[in-house]
Amino acid sequence: MERLQIAYARIVRTSDMLKKANAQVDSEFIVVNEKAESELKAIRMTRLELLPCEDDFLHFSVADNGLFNAISSLGDITSRINFQYTTETFNRSDEQLSILSAPLLRMDGTNLNCRPVYGVDLRIIVKYPYDNVPQSFGRDGTDDGLLNRPWGVCCNSSGHIIVSDRSNNRIQVFDSNGRFLYKFGKCGSGPAQFKTPAGITVNPFNQIVVADKDNHRIQILSMLGDPILLFGTEGHANGQFHYPWDVACNAQGDIVVSDTRNHRIQLFNCEGAFIGKFGCDNDWRPPYAKAHKLLDSPRGVCFTPQGNVLVTDFNNHRIVTIDKTLSHAQFLGEEGTGPKQFCRPQGIICDDHGNIIVVDTKNYRLQIFDKHGNFLFEFGKRGRNADQFESPCGMCLTPEGRIIVVDYGHTRVQIF
Repeated sequence: MERLQIAYARIVRTSDMLKKANAQVDSEFIVVNEKAESELKAIRMTRLELLPCEDDFLHFSVADNGLFNAISSLGDITSRINFQYTTETFNRSDEQLSILSAPLLRMDGTNLNCRPVYGVDLRIIVKYPYDNVPQSFGRDGTDDGLLNRPWGVCCNSSGHIIVSDRSNNRIQVFDSNGRFLYKFGKCGSGPAQFKTPAGITVNPFNQIVVADKDNHRIQILSMLGDPILLFGTEGHANGQFHYPWDVACNAQGDIVVSDTRNHRIQLFNCEGAFIGKFGCDNDWRPPYAKAHKLLDSPRGVCFTPQGNVLVTDFNNHRIVTIDKTLSHAQFLGEEGTGPKQFCRPQGIICDDHGNIIVVDTKNYRLQIFDKHGNFLFEFGKRGRNADQFESPCGMCLTPEGRIIVVDYGHTRVQIF
């Protein structure tokens, strides 16, 4: 408040100077004009020190859907200076790439809690896979664009495909057609270093969130791989992990983590502060085996548009829906090969209509359900052809609704 009062006094003083200068000779007006320019520069510096500014992204620390609905009824959030993105650029030997960073959060009243890709204006609805010609990229190796036991995949609003290249201990970024763009990370335990990174997602602030599995932590990085935040250590207490496998973010930036060998999920805010958990807190062996059966080595996680959490319950061969309070659960599926049956499910995501796409790993297929859990269709079988898999795992949607699957057993990424 004191800085605002000083800035206001400067504005009044500058205005008075300019009014008096109108009655002076030209030489005196030039002097006054220079003083006014100096005062205005000081005022602008004050503005930079006072946060938040209208051209910063907006973030609500407490989920309040009533407030979101009220804001969305007023239309899109815009800035008087027509600001929408900042742009980070970097040079590669043959070209310059521009990466969009820190977009304004658009309030689309239909999807207040989760979207498959943030920063996209239109609704993202899963496309029937055979409406498009399948594409694939990647093969085994360590060079740029090659992969080694990849698991996680996600897209940003530009359609770039971001892959956790697990045994190469790095993240690689490709364009929408699978052409290599850039990479970051190496083996280690420091910031922006990884040990077998697994799940990966892009939060509403256009930052990359990675489950750094064998470092037992979560890392948040810029789109270019600059470290922003890391949290978590190995253990069983709240906020600790034992091989975290997958991550997902809601529209507030809250992060849900599948804490696989602790047989639970944990929820954190965008700054890494623990919010809650669901699953087994204890050693899974008897006498705790019954509690352990709530979740047995959970793998994939995502949010529904309503803010509930979906989990692929890997060893129980089912999908678990957990309400946003993390206190109630419903179950979909059982072990088997038919519709609504699974064998070691892994990746999972919801589109903007709430349709659920599940990677049914050891049945070598994907299954798609509506928001109520009704079976819609499936595709895929075991094999090496364009629409076949060998241990599919991570999965995401593109801004156009196409399905991207990491075909782990064939060391490739497929786009349908």
